[in-house]
Amino acid sequence: MSFINNKLFCALLFIAGITPCTRAELYLLEWDKLERFAGEGENTAALVIQFDSTVADYEDYIASPVAYAWGYRFSGTVSAEQMIRDIASASHDLDVMLQNTGELGYTFCGAAFSYEHEALDMIEYDFDGARNDGKVSFQWFGEGRPGYDTPQICTDAIDEARNTHVIEHPLNYPAYGYPAYDYDHWGCEDFRMFAYQDLYWQSGWYDGFWALWHGGENLRRLSFSGVGISSLPVENGSVVALCFTFLQRDSDVPDGYIPHTSLYKEIDYHHFDFDSDDDNITDIITSPVSTDCDQPKEYYDISGRPCRPNRKGLYIVKQGSNYYKILIRDNE
Repeated sequence: MSFINNKLFCALLFIAGITPCTRAELYLLEWDKLERFAGEGENTAALVIQFDSTVADYEDYIASPVAYAWGYRFSGTVSAEQMIRDIASASHDLDVMLQNTGELGYTFCGAAFSYEHEALDMIEYDFDGARNDGKVSFQWFGEGRPGYDTPQICTDAIDEARNTHVIEHPLNYPAYGYPAYDYDHWGCEDFRMFAYQDLYWQSGWYDGFWALWHGGENLRRLSFSGVGISSLPVENGSVVALCFTFLQRDSDVPDGYIPHTSLYKEIDYHHFDFDSDDDNITDIITSPVSTDCDQPKEYYDISGRPCRPNRKGLYIVKQGSNYYKILIRDNE
């Protein structure tokens, strides 16, 4: 790389919000730090998921400051789709939404990250928004169409995911001959409230989408996949990464422009560190938090970091040998 090109490269990294690194500081996945593994076999791979917000229209969305990593063990040949399904099924903090979109298989529509899958309690389907969206070319009404049963059909799919951790998008190609690319209308405004507590959901197609990357352990050199998750093979030592990318709306860039970057966030290898039998207790309390108790309480954010519960959100409380969750909300 010439001196001039190197300066241009560093300038582009600066504009993209990426700190240039030296050869000794290449951004490598640290395999020995992976704590969450799914599957069995002699081969090892990793899945990295990065939630993001990069467009002015979404300035009020607090994106995750890190990317999350899971390990995967397998034998033989598997696809990225199978890897994602196996990891989500075994995980206690990852939920995904997949849709059969045709002969090439499945599309990755959405992802949620939350403690013990609590995001599934918040995900809703905006039927009115979807059917009135001129970009969504799906026939809602007519013979053999879902019609006004659509909200219940989608709610049922979310309910079924409580066991599988995979929302099988029901408005798919096998059922209706054409999929509903309505992913922009799955979600809930409440996610904005909890974003700083590591509770995320992002889905999209026209406003933003999940970009599929793959490669080796150098996360700065992942390649954008030219195939979908059902066709992308997973190899021993490989990394599959999904990065949510809001589509640029600036008139100076092509429609559907994809920033030429892969991962640029630190990796969270550990996620949640609480596995107590008592951690399914949920209390809803009104701030401020009372400190009157027989045993001292230790408060942690949803990632397990010690904190002071001085604002609304979801927290984990350690009291003696017990763990439980509380939701703090403002006075009503």
